[in-house]
Amino acid sequence: MPPTTPKTEDDGMSMALVLAMPSETKLFTSLGFQMSTFKVSEYPNQRFYSVHKNLLTQIGGKLKKQAKDLRQSQLIEIPNVDPQIFGFLVDYLYRDTVQTVKIDSNSIEQHTTLTNLCVYYAFLERMQVRYKLLNKVMDSIQDGFCITGTMPDPEFCKSIFANTTPDSQLRKFGVACAAAGFLQSNTTSEQLVAFLKDEEFAYGFLDALRWLDRDVDPRVREVVQGLAFDGNENFHAGLPPCIFHIHGPAPSERKARATKDKQLAKMESGKSANEKAVVREMEKCHLSR
Repeated sequence: MPPTTPKTEDDGMSMALVLAMPSETKLFTSLGFQMSTFKVSEYPNQRFYSVHKNLLTQIGGKLKKQAKDLRQSQLIEIPNVDPQIFGFLVDYLYRDTVQTVKIDSNSIEQHTTLTNLCVYYAFLERMQVRYKLLNKVMDSIQDGFCITGTMPDPEFCKSIFANTTPDSQLRKFGVACAAAGFLQSNTTSEQLVAFLKDEEFAYGFLDALRWLDRDVDPRVREVVQGLAFDGNENFHAGLPPCIFHIHGPAPSERKARATKDKQLAKMESGKSANEKAVVREMEKCHLSR
């Protein structure tokens, strides 16, 4: 987490300014000089983060747009987010790190980390960041549930549904775990029965039952994972490692791609096949930069 300054009695605010101290000119040039300042949460829990605009450009989405549209002196307000969750994003931007559940932590700390990771994922979805970071967080969530030896229970899934959209991969994971728990147990919990009254969850649950095998564990990011006990090898079937990943651009990037395709169509209008090929090759070169 970024360093913080103590709260002052006159304003009750804590400042968490992310300051780069590069030792090389190249790093300083890549970060750039322009900063964006975020006010996260509300008084008295608010915190302020200053982030290089160049880093926001790399993750795209709403944060990039907000940083671009506002002057450097203007605050970007994010009122309904825990400052700690936004701090996870800052850690990723400057340190390329994603939080993980620690094997040697106690159960309370592990559960807290898992909950925060799910909240973080939902926040990143709302911000429409590029899918690379979302996929890394999803990996950490799956691994976390493996480490704790637990499944997202129906109540946990209910919270996921309340904070995500229908096409969320986090929803898909939660529902798959609920379905796996149902297939692998001999009883049906009252929580699950109650939650099945929710139409969205019921459809997702039934869909998961359709494609999920009884012996498959959605938490395992390998098709087969071997665990040795007393010299015997027990195998727990998992899923392909990227089944809960987003493949292809995020929604904001798909919109930009559609706009670019329309522009290309206009550029190619009336041109010969060879001329169209040149236009397409030029576009590939642009996208590879």
